[in-house]
Amino acid sequence: GGCPHILAEPQRTNLVTYSEAFSNWSKSSGVVVTDNTTEVTSPSGEYNASKIEYNSSNKNLFQSLTLSGVYSGYFYVKGTIGETIRISVAGVEQNYTLTGDWDKIKKENITAIVNTFNINTYGGATATTIYLWGAQLEQGSYATSYIPTSGSTVTRNQDIFTRDGIGSLINSTEGVLFVEMAYLSETDPLLLRLSLSDGTTSNRIIIQTNQNSNNMQFYLINSSGVQTSNVYTLPNKTNFNKIAFKWKVNDFSVWSNGVEVITDTSGTTFSEGILNRLGFDGGNGSNNFFGKVKQLQVYD
Repeated sequence: GGCPHILAEPQRTNLVTYSEAFSNWSKSSGVVVTDNTTEVTSPSGEYNASKIEYNSSNKNLFQSLTLSGVYSGYFYVKGTIGETIRISVAGVEQNYTLTGDWDKIKKENITAIVNTFNINTYGGATATTIYLWGAQLEQGSYATSYIPTSGSTVTRNQDIFTRDGIGSLINSTEGVLFVEMAYLSETDPLLLRLSLSDGTTSNRIIIQTNQNSNNMQFYLINSSGVQTSNVYTLPNKTNFNKIAFKWKVNDFSVWSNGVEVITDTSGTTFSEGILNRLGFDGGNGSNNFFGKVKQLQVYD
């Protein structure tokens, strides 16, 4: 599906205890579940999907959970093209029209109202037979990649990418930090950073996104303080964007997708050999970057 990329995600827990064996879920009378059906292969390419048969409208397949806060959830669903199915995440429901292929249907950034996660035939949903695989419910404003479970919740640790001891590869006095990246959500409440640094907050070059917005901030800090700090607003930070941040004494600039969008003609940089670390963070292990990265390059 296109060029490969690094996927950096935060720590998340799949609260669904059976993400593939739906016979272990609670269900209304008249709902029949067959695990590991051989009628279709799942998105994983195996015969590990469940066949769900609803004998009428207003039938429900669900898990009861203890929820408090903001959640995102999804299923992979295959059904008859044009029919509809209803998904409910923590009490917020929506009907979806099936395409005949495997569809990933999801709801994100939901403040919990009730303690259930379900797929049902309420609200006029017309599907009578569907196939399910890969259910996930996680606390957070956006959904992350699939975490399989088989009897208990499972937690995936956050991804951390750093490379230090590379001072010989970085020209501290001037250069360009270039990245082609996409953030995971426009509503992420965290401050997410990419950096070149000396491993501390005293000397660093930062590309960051501000919380809950498309605003990007670019700054250079050295032993004399902040030398440049500018903000540019991307049209959509969840799309892949090519960003270049140039630093040179009295000559800073930012380029977005081939267009120069910021210039700053005042400020110092670093002495030779100061920068020696590249990190998906703020330079000292905090404010980790979460997103997709196709290219990340440092030019001297």
